Amino acid sequence: MSFAVAAAAVGGAAAYAGASKQADAMDAASARQMAGFELSKPFLERTYSNAEDYLMDALQRGNYKGQTLADFDPYSQQGYNYLGSTGQQMMGQPANMMQATGNFANNAADLYNQAAGGGTLNRAIAFATDPNNYGSLVDAAMRDDTRRLQEQTLPGINQAAMATRNSNNSRAGVAQAIAERAYDDRRTDMTANIQNQLMRQSIAQQNQDYSNAVAANNNLASIYGNAFGMQGDIGQRMAAAGGALQARAAAELQDARSRFEEDRDFGMEQYMKYKGGILNDAQTQSPQNPVVNTVDPTAAALGGALSAYGLAGGFKPSPAPNMAASYFGPSFNNLSVPQQNMLTTQGEFGGMTFTDPFGGN
Repeated sequence: MSFAVAAAAVGGAAAYAGASKQADAMDAASARQMAGFELSKPFLERTYSNAEDYLMDALQRGNYKGQTLADFDPYSQQGYNYLGSTGQQMMGQPANMMQATGNFANNAADLYNQAAGGGTLNRAIAFATDPNNYGSLVDAAMRDDTRRLQEQTLPGINQAAMATRNSNNSRAGVAQAIAERAYDDRRTDMTANIQNQLMRQSIAQQNQDYSNAVAANNNLASIYGNAFGMQGDIGQRMAAAGGALQARAAAELQDARSRFEEDRDFGMEQYMKYKGGILNDAQTQSPQNPVVNTVDPTAAALGGALSAYGLAGGFKPSPAPNMAASYFGPSFNNLSVPQQNMLTTQGEFGGMTFTDPFGGN
């Protein structure tokens, strides 16, 4: 028995030493697994602490309470008011101008018909052949010729006839007729020349009048078009002024809404920032495949001691012949001793030490 006990002591010590080394190795592996975290731990602690301080400070300060929308500039206000008021004052003017100049299309049609009718030359001839137009001009142009005929030529012919003591002779009549014919030819040529000039002047003046009428009518059309465009300009001026004022009113409403929502959501946003920016980096789950030290040196020593004790024969069972004899009957006693020992140590009753209740022991 002393050998079994010694073996148990040695086995327990060896198991304890091995388990201790295994436990130390597992602790070292766990330490290496947590080395990164342990290195960052003080920095993370300061980060969490400072972030929480800033969170508390932000919540205490609250949302910005100052003005967030600039006041309406007075010059802008005056400008928009001016645009709107002048637009209202000018609203009726384009319609009046269009009404006054709206006949330009009919005028253009009349001018076209006048030009296409070809009456310019006829009107020029009528103007040039009207005695009321050319008569005085011919008289003025023939003034010297008339004076020369009446004051020199005819009196000279008469004086020559009187010198012959026959004022009614044929030679005097012929000379007078020739002089008057020459005068009439001269007057006819002068009349034709003046009439030609009058025709040219009439045509030129008619063309100039036509050009002036076309230009004036084009001006009417331009004024009409400008007046038509003014309606859009006036509308745009008023719409721009109204749109700017409306945009300002909408901006004031939106600013009031934004301030309300910012005041309402400020605290929640700060918590969301804290959670998203700080807590999302926190270690909230255990590491994958963590190294856990499950080795108990004491239990290992006990197991080693029991194993060594058993190997040394400390647990060898005693034969149980009485029980075997009662089990196998009278034939058990007919067996040899080695056979009986084999049945009691290796057979169905091997390793069992107990008193046979039927054997009387």
